[in-house]
Amino acid sequence: LLDEIGYLADLLRTLRPLRFIRESRAFAEWYAGGTAEFAGMALAMLLPAGLKYWGKRIIRRAPPPWINAGLARTVGLTERIREPRHRLRFPSCSQSDTYLSIFSPYYLLKLEVDERATASWGTEVRYPFLDSRLVEFVLSVPWGRRTRDGERKRLLRSAMQGIVPETIRLRRGKGDWTDRTDRALTA
Repeated sequence: LLDEIGYLADLLRTLRPLRFIRESRAFAEWYAGGTAEFAGMALAMLLPAGLKYWGKRIIRRAPPPWINAGLARTVGLTERIREPRHRLRFPSCSQSDTYLSIFSPYYLLKLEVDERATASWGTEVRYPFLDSRLVEFVLSVPWGRRTRDGERKRLLRSAMQGIVPETIRLRRGKGDWTDRTDRALTA
């Protein structure tokens, strides 16, 4: 909800290239990633759906060759890929990105898989950050107030001041076990 790249796209959309570069670098530091990666994601948000489709088609072969061609025709996959991810109009890329972080097909599938997995263990999963009032609030926050200096989840960090210990509130990550996990799996 509060961890989006849409802010960077909004800087470009409002013609603030120097701040875009500075904030992209700051985002990269917070995420321990590359500046070009975040800048590229922000640029991609500004592209029309049709142009994105042709880029995917040329670069990544959309739909990919591993999808059965007959199935792709039956479900109209090519036409569906050409469509924008949503038809709602938002005043900012940040709001659009927040919306997609909740309602994208991937996220909805993830929620369903999580729900079924936890149900198989006799438990029920809850998502307090998906409360409709909180989602509406986050969508109403102007993009320029969502982050500064690349700080991830700035609104949440500010809200938790005095509630959560400072060492936790100000930490930059939770740790990344990807490399260790990959090495263990390949071993």
